[in-house]
Amino acid sequence: MGEDERGMISDQTLMLLLLALALVLSVIFLLVRGRMRLSNRRRALGAELDEMDEAVFERYLAMLFTRMGYQVRRINYVDNVSTLVATGHGMSYVIQARRNRRKVGIKAIKEVIATRKYLKCERAIVVTNHFFSNKARQMAKANQVITLDRHDLIKELGRIKSSGAKINNPDNLN
Repeated sequence: MGEDERGMISDQTLMLLLLALALVLSVIFLLVRGRMRLSNRRRALGAELDEMDEAVFERYLAMLFTRMGYQVRRINYVDNVSTLVATGHGMSYVIQARRNRRKVGIKAIKEVIATRKYLKCERAIVVTNHFFSNKARQMAKANQVITLDRHDLIKELGRIKSSGAKINNPDNLN
């Protein structure tokens, strides 16, 4: 080989490098676009969650637990708090649905603990379309109360939507 050939990249090698670069850029583009679509979809599902009134929110939760194999019944609805009981798989859960515009605090956790004892349920769940305060999460953890927030609901709402189920249909809750 001459001195000129050692310092130059062959046309074939250059083409392979450009092809590899184009492939890498295409993959990056597809990943970014997919992430943006997922973000837009989550935003849309969040907006749908916010638009639900209390009755639709309650039906959504009933559908969610029914799809997981539980029998769900409505206990009561007072002061924007819907209480459901889900039984199945050898367990019973008291579920309190809280539609809020602010973080859910420790009062909600205290109430569901008292309701769990009163209804003699094994587990308690508090669900919100928003988020929980840090103190509420700490109290829930200390008392074995399950907390489901906005992110959890959006994820489940996406699963329900992708299955083709409709949430606004009337549900037979007792």
